[in-house]
Amino acid sequence: MSQSDKLEQKLRAKPKPVSFPWDDLVTLMKQYGFTVLTRKAKGSHFTFYHPETGLKVKLSRSHPDDVLKGYQIANAIEAIDQVKRDKESS
Repeated sequence: MSQSDKLEQKLRAKPKPVSFPWDDLVTLMKQYGFTVLTRKAKGSHFTFYHPETGLKVKLSRSHPDDVLKGYQIANAIEAIDQVKRDKESS
């Protein structure tokens, strides 16, 4: 099982993981073809963009612990699922 498979399995775990680090999310999103758009201003909000599908997902990096909240995990799963569906249909 690859690192990205393990990360996705952890992200999708039931119940939702108590701690899923921001850096792991970035790694996983990049594995699915997302890029992090450069920001114009300082702050904790980031936009993940998938160039093939045009999908954009905005997530914020939590402070001070960099651990994702439940709604962020749900948004990430939804984005990954959308990319998978788009790849299957094309």
